[in-house]
Amino acid sequence: MAALFARAKKHDRAVPWWTRAAEQGDLESQFNLAQSYRLGLGVDKDEAKAFFWLLKAAEGGLAAAQSRLGLSYATGEGAALDMVEAAKWLELAALAGDTAAAANWAHAKRTMGPALQAEADRRAQAWLRARK
Repeated sequence: MAALFARAKKHDRAVPWWTRAAEQGDLESQFNLAQSYRLGLGVDKDEAKAFFWLLKAAEGGLAAAQSRLGLSYATGEGAALDMVEAAKWLELAALAGDTAAAANWAHAKRTMGPALQAEADRRAQAWLRARK
């Protein structure tokens, strides 16, 4: 239902459906709810709520959320500026097949020194190991 309301530009009616599904662990709904809060679609903009739902979806393994979370850390939008965390999440999204994340990850690596690159990779690998 939420997707239908969103396509009809009735975000205020989509948000309650996404909220219900997000609270039950649906990753796509968590991501869509995060985007709603980030952009102020159907709700007031709220960076804290956007980050909360984005992090849940990213931790759940949704590549689009991991990519967006990486950008949040890279730009400081809704999160503390942290290039190591940005590279970690972009790497994870790239490994999951997100092509935009792969390009952003390559750019992040070019701007970081070897020690920061190694730390980002260590964090990404630790995250992957913890999911097995």
